Amino acid sequence: MAKRKAASKSEFDFSKISNVVDNLSKKSMITIENLESERGYISTGVHILDALLSKSIKSGGIPKNRITIFAGPPQTGKSYLTLSIARNAQKEGYNIIYIDTEFAIEKNDFDMFGVDTSNPAKFMLLRSNRVENIKVFLTQLLGELKDQKAKGVDVSKTIIILDSIGQLASNKEVDDALEGKQKQDMTRAKAIKSLFRIISSDLGYLNIPLVATNHIYMCLTAGHKIQKSDGSVELIEKLKHGDMVKTLNGDKMVKETVKYDKTPIIKLTLENGEEIKCTPLHKFLVKEKWDSDENNECWKSADELNEDDIILMIDN
Repeated sequence: MAKRKAASKSEFDFSKISNVVDNLSKKSMITIENLESERGYISTGVHILDALLSKSIKSGGIPKNRITIFAGPPQTGKSYLTLSIARNAQKEGYNIIYIDTEFAIEKNDFDMFGVDTSNPAKFMLLRSNRVENIKVFLTQLLGELKDQKAKGVDVSKTIIILDSIGQLASNKEVDDALEGKQKQDMTRAKAIKSLFRIISSDLGYLNIPLVATNHIYMCLTAGHKIQKSDGSVELIEKLKHGDMVKTLNGDKMVKETVKYDKTPIIKLTLENGEEIKCTPLHKFLVKEKWDSDENNECWKSADELNEDDIILMIDN
């Protein structure tokens, strides 16, 4: 009969330090993930969307421990989704912190969707469009909630709704407007990225969902050529899901194509006779100072261009 090999005295038994790891995680506010726990969802109120988000029609929706952003053109129902989610979250006992950056949501909107606003201890409507102010507020709020969790208080029944990212302005952008300056703001995009970078891990640690909306805008019209990652070009209307195209932030995959029949169009005529048709918000590089950030002052949208601007062209 074979003899069992005796364990080496130098072997490390990881299970013996589980209590140490547990205590350190609490002090450092690091989450020890229970991979066996079932992920929960809050319904959007649209069953097919619930299925797309979570692969479940009956019990799906937005995840209860992550950031979910709904992006789309204006007037496509993004706020409808946030109000519907708020109603369904309340049904599950969630407290609502609703941040309105557009100053557009009123009490009758909440009433129409069945969102209870009567108890200020369970529902708060905040209004601000300054990204710096919201960053400070959410950072301090989540810091307080982390302290409460460290004391054993369950704070997970809270949901934060930010409607919308697109209307956030930076302090510099406002100050420039007050001084009559019309140059593009370089700080706004960086401040928004900083906001989400700071709060994302805290939201995960606290198991608090954040739902946000954001605007997207149409850009080029049919007939324009787009450079693909392999160096070839393709008409924008012929691009399809899975195609790799070049962007300011590297090669990206086309995830979806949508055809819009009605949108304002601007026609630009260059000094060499070439014409460019695009939407008013299409960005052009007008200075030789290259910066991939489209909020940098070297970029202008089509409706901001004037006859003295020189558009930098890229030859294929």
